[in-house]
Amino acid sequence: MSTTMNKASKIIIWVLVSLLAALFLLSAVPKFIDEGWIHRFASWGYSEIFLYIIATLEALGAIGLLMPKTSPWAAAGLIGIMIGAIYIHLTHDQGIWWNIAYITLLSIVGIYRWKERAAQNLTAA
Repeated sequence: MSTTMNKASKIIIWVLVSLLAALFLLSAVPKFIDEGWIHRFASWGYSEIFLYIIATLEALGAIGLLMPKTSPWAAAGLIGIMIGAIYIHLTHDQGIWWNIAYITLLSIVGIYRWKERAAQNLTAA
């Protein structure tokens, strides 16, 4: 039973990681090419450079999620970005539910990957 559960949880995590990576890439790419994002960040009080930094971090985070060794770090970084997004959205009377959903899913991935790493370290020792 635990082998079946282990396989099922690995499949669920890979599906979740794939979806999150795709969503963060789909969020990052328009920030590089759609000038509307420049205006949106300016209306929030942030520079164009900050927009490109966020877009780059989102893209790198998405890629990092796909690699099990970097996945927990990528999840942690993306959670940081989402906390910043929550602050921006709250201070500008915008919704935060998507950000909370992302934080929840990223937390699941990060915790799973950390536990997976710990288990691998125990078996290697």
